[in-house]
Amino acid sequence: MARKSRKGLGESESREEKKIYQTAVYVRLSVENSGKADDGISFENQKQICLDYIKGHQDLKLYDMYADNGEKGTDMDRPEFQRMMDDVKAGRVNCVVVKDLSRFSRDYIDAGNYLEKIFPFLGVRFISITDTYDSLSADGDEKALMIPLKNMINAAYAKDISRKIITSFRARQAKCEFLPSCGPYGYVKSKDKKYRYEIDEKTAPFVKQIFESVIAGVPMKAIIRNLNEQGAITPAARKLELGIWHDDKHAKTHWNNKTITDMLRNPTYTGCIVYGRMPKSLADGIPWRRAARSEWQIFPGMHEAIVSEEQFEQVQKILKEKSDAYAARVKISKKRLDKLINLYEGKIYCGDCGKRMRFLKQYVPSRDYYILKFACGRYLDSQNRECTRHSIGMDEVNDAVQVAVQEQILFLDRCEELNKISGSKRDAILKRKMVFMTKELESVSAEKNVLFEKYVDCQVSREEYDRQRAALDERQRRLERELKEGKKKEREHDVFLNGMNGWMQTVRKAGKQAKVTKELVEELVDRVLVFENKRVEIVFRFVEEREELERLIAELEEMDEEETEAEEPDEEEPIPEAEKEDCIGSENLSEESEAGSSGWL
Repeated sequence: MARKSRKGLGESESREEKKIYQTAVYVRLSVENSGKADDGISFENQKQICLDYIKGHQDLKLYDMYADNGEKGTDMDRPEFQRMMDDVKAGRVNCVVVKDLSRFSRDYIDAGNYLEKIFPFLGVRFISITDTYDSLSADGDEKALMIPLKNMINAAYAKDISRKIITSFRARQAKCEFLPSCGPYGYVKSKDKKYRYEIDEKTAPFVKQIFESVIAGVPMKAIIRNLNEQGAITPAARKLELGIWHDDKHAKTHWNNKTITDMLRNPTYTGCIVYGRMPKSLADGIPWRRAARSEWQIFPGMHEAIVSEEQFEQVQKILKEKSDAYAARVKISKKRLDKLINLYEGKIYCGDCGKRMRFLKQYVPSRDYYILKFACGRYLDSQNRECTRHSIGMDEVNDAVQVAVQEQILFLDRCEELNKISGSKRDAILKRKMVFMTKELESVSAEKNVLFEKYVDCQVSREEYDRQRAALDERQRRLERELKEGKKKEREHDVFLNGMNGWMQTVRKAGKQAKVTKELVEELVDRVLVFENKRVEIVFRFVEEREELERLIAELEEMDEEETEAEEPDEEEPIPEAEKEDCIGSENLSEESEAGSSGWL
């Protein structure tokens, strides 16, 4: 028995050994370590440690190497890390190897999220070599308990480093002995003077041209068009050309409003060095932000100016006037837009694909007017233009809703008129039938007692007793069922007479409104379906209540017809002598036939 158990274990281990993991090696250098070749952290050292580890494990096969140079460990949005995760999600990689956890992430929340949730969900094995951590064998291991602690230590270390670096930078900034890694467009770092800029002859003319164009009143769109037509190199493309950035995607960038506006607001072009325009502090938990000008540190006369201070201030005045005018327009527009509400928010859908319709506001300057319409969200969102391009104006939807509401109101008027004319009469019919069936039940109970007495007195046999008793029981069950149904109808009729039906109350309220409102749509409309040919289908709320009301009206009308027929009996015809004999002995059938006629339609 033991031999068999060992054999099974050996087969299990053999199957495990046969699994080969497609392995990704991830290495990272932070900004402050970028380019340094210190032992234990350098690219080459990290790569060699990881490759040596893979060579020593037959179940690991190198798929690719992923290296982020100059990327912070507190940010997971790194180019090579994201490329690795794309390969993981595509199933090309199912194992990740790093030198240590700090190379993977210095944010303990992000690191814990990947190690405890994302990687296990994707079936990815994670190995941290110097931490001697392998997720394949970590379950129940004391080392696994140390991983969250190490992640927290890494995060604390990152914040401590951030605090020290910020303190150092601020001290150097106070002496103007620090320059950002990327200088402003139009300048390059001076080769002769430390911590200073010098004019970039290739790009400075474009900076001067931009400022002069704004002062001359040239519209922003025209400035952008002129720069693109001239082939003026963009700030991103120039950084790529100087080797500051390395991604080729920046080579195909174009000029835009934001890039030019940022340049126009930068005092560096007047010969100043400016610190603190976009501060960030990991230690204090402060993300990148645009600081107010009052928070900047400005050191004038530090390098050659491209524009004069007079030109710069003139441009600032123009920008402020435009900004104030825009803010005023936005304020006025916001007041108008706030009134242009979507009456069918969350209720209007494309009838062809089922996607929610998008609410669009199209401004018509010539008429100073907004056109409100709905368009298929699937068509607008999908690159392949799934579904079809169809839209409908809100006014058209409102018209369709009003027509549908009027139909509901007409039916309500019919119900109320019918109730007003003969509601009490029908109520009397219902109550009379209820009394009749109650008496019928009492009669059946009496017949059962009489039958039992006859059986006791041996007037009927056991077989005859059982037969008649079964017939009476069936008749009693039928009457009880019909009586219960009659009581339910009586309650429904009371609801109708009193106007307490939810549909009736809502439609009655809607009938008092002259136009479609948000309140009416919320209370009465369940959803609106818009089809390609602009056919609109309105699905109302209280569908069941209306259906019950329609059924009740139909039944009451039928009851009224029966009552009318009962009040006008047909003339009796003489019975032929031959048929009179057939009627003899039918007295015992009269009760059954009378009971049968008491059922509910």
